[in-house]
Amino acid sequence: MNLFRYKPQQKKAMIRTAALLNNWYGPEIVQFEKLSCACSTWAFRLLYDKLRVQRASA
Repeated sequence: MNLFRYKPQQKKAMIRTAALLNNWYGPEIVQFEKLSCACSTWAFRLLYDKLRVQRASA
């Protein structure tokens, strides 16, 4: 997937999400994806995994 297929508003949301993920997971993940794979399913999968890990360790 690449960002050219999306509307400007969707792109902004993806980049914001990628920035959030960058803060949580470190730059190597977002850099590896180069934002081209920052589709909602990928992003929310990572968010979900992070929440699941937090819940398991609590």
